[in-house]
Amino acid sequence: QKLRQQDLSLIEYFHGGSATWGFVVNGTDLTIHKLPHDSTLHQHVWEFREAIAQQSNETYVQLGSSLYQKLMQPLMGAVTNSDILIIPDGVMNLLPFEALLTEEVKPSQDDINFTELPYVINDVTSSYSPSISMSSLFRDSESQRYSQSFAAFAPVFNFSASSIQRRQSRADGQWSPLPSTKLEVQQIAELFDDGRSLWEMVFGDPDAPDLFMEDIATEENFKRRDLSRYKYLHLATHAFAGDSATSRSGIV
Repeated sequence: QKLRQQDLSLIEYFHGGSATWGFVVNGTDLTIHKLPHDSTLHQHVWEFREAIAQQSNETYVQLGSSLYQKLMQPLMGAVTNSDILIIPDGVMNLLPFEALLTEEVKPSQDDINFTELPYVINDVTSSYSPSISMSSLFRDSESQRYSQSFAAFAPVFNFSASSIQRRQSRADGQWSPLPSTKLEVQQIAELFDDGRSLWEMVFGDPDAPDLFMEDIATEENFKRRDLSRYKYLHLATHAFAGDSATSRSGIV
C-alpha cells in the first residue's frame, strides 16, 4: 500500500551460488524473475567500479551495458513507476545501478561523449535499502518531528593543512580533491531557501540549512551535532567499502 501511495516500484535481488532471482513489487503486485546467473558477477562489479575510478572508458561501456542486460533489463518490463527502490544482494550492494547503460555502446569510440550515454538514471530515479524492513518507506515516520530540514558535510579535500592531514590518513597516502562538492551542497541548500521569506533570509531562519564545508567538515563536528534534528542529511565526500568485512568500510 505504501508503495502505491508513493508511486514507487521495489526491486529486490537474490544472488546465490547457482541461481539469481529478481523480485518486482508494484503496490500489491509481485512478479518473480529468474535472471541469467553470472558466476563472475563479483569480479565484474569490482571491474566496473574500478573502470569508473580509473576512467577506463572501454571497460566502463562494456560492463555498463552487460550488467544492465543481466540484472535490470529482464525486470524493467514489470516496473510501472519511474521511481524505484533497489534492495541488492551480496556484491550488488557495491554496484551503482544508476550508472549502468541501457543500450550497448561501441567501446572502440575514442571520443565517447559521456554526457550523452544512455544511463539508467535518465530513465528512473533509484534509491537503495539493505532490506525492506530497514527502508524508511516502511517505518512509521508520522511521529517523527524535525527542527531543521537539511544539513550537508563536504570536506572538499582541498590543499589546506587540515585537508592534507586528512588525505594522508588513507592507506595509500592520498584522497583526491572533490572541488565540485562545495557547489553541489550549495545548490542543494538553495532548493530549501526557495520557500523562505525575505524576512527569514535577512534576519535568520531557525530552519535554514546547515552547511559544513572544507575545514569545518570534520569528524568531530559530525559526531557533535544532533543529526536526528535534520530531515535530510547529505554527505559529499569519499567513502570505501568492503564486501565481506564491514569493519573495512567507512566514510571519510
